[in-house]
This record gives sequence, C-alpha cells and structure tokens, in this order.
Amino acid sequence: MRTLSIACALALTWCVSAAMQSPPGQATAAGTIGLQNPPRPTPPDEPPSGEPQEQEQPTGRGAGAGQLREPQPRPYDRVITKDVKSDDGVFTVHRLRDRVYYEIPKEQLGKEFLWVTQIAKTTLGQGYGGQAAGNRVVKWVRRDNRILLKNVAYDIVADPKLPIAKAVDAANYDSIIMAFNVEAFGKNDSAVIDATRLFTTDIPEFSVGQRIGGGTFDTTRAFVEHTASFPTNIEVERRRRSSIARVARAAAAAPRRRPARRPAAGAALRRCAPAAPAS
Repeated sequence: MRTLSIACALALTWCVSAAMQSPPGQATAAGTIGLQNPPRPTPPDEPPSGEPQEQEQPTGRGAGAGQLREPQPRPYDRVITKDVKSDDGVFTVHRLRDRVYYEIPKEQLGKEFLWVTQIAKTTLGQGYGGQAAGNRVVKWVRRDNRILLKNVAYDIVADPKLPIAKAVDAANYDSIIMAFNVEAFGKNDSAVIDATRLFTTDIPEFSVGQRIGGGTFDTTRAFVEHTASFPTNIEVERRRRSSIARVARAAAAAPRRRPARRPAAGAALRRCAPAAPAS
C-alpha cells in the first residue's frame, strides 16, 4: 500500500498467502461471472450501480471501530458493472474510479495471509524508501453477510496435545481488525466487499505513522494509487498525508541559542581543532 504524508510517505503493502500455493479455483473477471441470485428491482434506498452500501462513520480507536449498517447484498452486476476494471489473482481485485473491491473466493476464507507494509517513498526526515513498516498474519472470515479481517497472533503458542493449550487459546483470541459488508455474491459463492476503507483510513494495526513520525492522519488526502493481484498475493500502493507532529515537537524542544558574549579581560579563548590523523 502506498502512503504519503507531510510526511508524504508512500507505503507499499501486500498480502501474501501463507500457504504460497495457487488457489484451486479463482474467481473469473467481470462479465464472465453469473449471478448467484436473479436480478431484482432496485429499492428506493439502494445505492446506484457500482456504489457501495452506505456505512456509518467509524468512531473510537482507529478507523476499524464503529458499526456497519445491516448488510444487504445486491445482484452481482449491480456492483461489478461494465465500467469496473478487474484483475484476477488470489482474490479478484476490482477498481471502479477511486474504489477498490475484493472478490474473495470461498476457498480462500479462513486461510492465513502475511500482511507486509513498506514505505515506498517519503519526505526528508520521515523515514526512507524501502523501510519496513510492519507485518502481521491475518485471515478473512465470513460471518453471515459480513467478511471479518482478523489478526492472527503467534506471540504465545502451546502444543495442542498439552492441557495448557486451552489456556493459551483463551488468552490469544484472534481480534477483529475490520468488518466489511458483503456487497454481492459472485460465482461459486465468492464474496465481494468494498475494501477501500482498508487503505484510505488509518488503522492502528497497519499504521505507518510511528515509523515516519506522522501525527494526525488526513483521510481527505489518502488515495489508492495502484493495485495488482497475483496467484499468491495482492499489492496495493496508497498515498497518504499526515501532520508532522513529531518534527514540530522536536523543534519546540530544541534548546535556544544564547547570544554570543564577548570574553572578559584576561579570559582565554578556547578553540576546538580537528584531531590529527593517527600516523
């Protein structure tokens, strides 16, 4: 994922399948997928074709908080229209103007993926290009008409054959990073979600702010620049902008220079000279 900040940092993020194997079946491109449900009239409150379901603004810690409205999946061709550009891979990635849709095959749900974030480009003093900005293991899980992105932690593990494994499992439950409404169902029960929020909001689990010293994340100046789907991974570049709170604090904390004083009579002037190179 690309990220720019005032700190103008471009962050490159990709998800890699932990199994590193091509899926047994991949979703096909738009226009070749049949509808799971027959077309139905569009209710008055249904968003136009290609537009995601309206969602409440997230609140609380990070952009992943808040509640989604009750999911109402629509016919596939009402979401993935003829204007969508699709890219097949481990997931089919659909682009419609500034929106990013993931079409997740049923067989990829529950599998573990390695989420890697790197800074591609940044401004002076705010990290450097190629800098690692974190990685974690995640998995996508379907719950009714929602898709949950869960964090998988391996900080503590235990042999499943031992009694302590139950205690470890109870203390290391997979947390939910973000939830998505299913916008539509495709062929073979694949789930289409609007993943745009995943890259245009500041999610604590994926934030690069601490790496580049950025402060407040500016959602109005966050954009997805590029997406690419491959048989075992997806790459997303996003541009983000955030405040330079750390730089401002550092400047405020910098010691002030005292005005130069003329030496008093009889005072010796001490000058520092570079050390002579060793012979």
